[in-house]
Amino acid sequence: MAKIEAYSAIMNVKDVKSIVDLFMNTLVETNRTYEFFVDWEKVRRKVEEIKVEIGILSSLIGSKKPASELRTLLKRYPEATKAIPRLIAQHEKKFKILEDIEADEKYSEFDFDKASYSDTEIEAIIRFCERTGINNLLDSITTLRDYVSGVEVGMDTNARKNRSGTAMEVLITPLLKSLAKEYNFNMVSQKQFSYLQNQYHIEISPGLKNRQFDIALLGEHVNINV
Repeated sequence: MAKIEAYSAIMNVKDVKSIVDLFMNTLVETNRTYEFFVDWEKVRRKVEEIKVEIGILSSLIGSKKPASELRTLLKRYPEATKAIPRLIAQHEKKFKILEDIEADEKYSEFDFDKASYSDTEIEAIIRFCERTGINNLLDSITTLRDYVSGVEVGMDTNARKNRSGTAMEVLITPLLKSLAKEYNFNMVSQKQFSYLQNQYHIEISPGLKNRQFDIALLGEHVNINV
């Protein structure tokens, strides 16, 4: 918490409770903008990365013998495996699967980013597609590219927290710039706390030194961290 004198000089408050009350009373109902919901450019980029592989796998849509046809396809086009993890909302191409916790070999390891596969590896990938439900998926959709686009939209919701923080920073930055100009503060943004210690000789606790702050307002005698 910054020194009370800084808040008193700017906002005419006398104690911490007054600061909290003022803060609560001035909160906006939401910081969501239209860009908050989906980063469409990111979705398009992710789909475009594997458009060729999606096209190859699309030949399996509606197949009555998905395992047999997938076997043939992977022997001819092993690169198509790059799109398989995306069908189950997974960006990683290399990972392990727990098979049996009591078995000597508990895990199966998969690599969907290889230039070629042995017959044993292909059979493992076919089993993976069967057990994760990918084979059933291919029999129930009509457009694989549209499906992957939908998957990417869903996965992009994980980034909303970051977009929410960025949106708030965009909203308050002009206000803080105005405040810094009016009260002759130096405004610093997106730095590690160690920067404040090195450049401004402000004592920083060891636990904060390597963490990054969004914005700090620095004055001759007081500082406010945001």
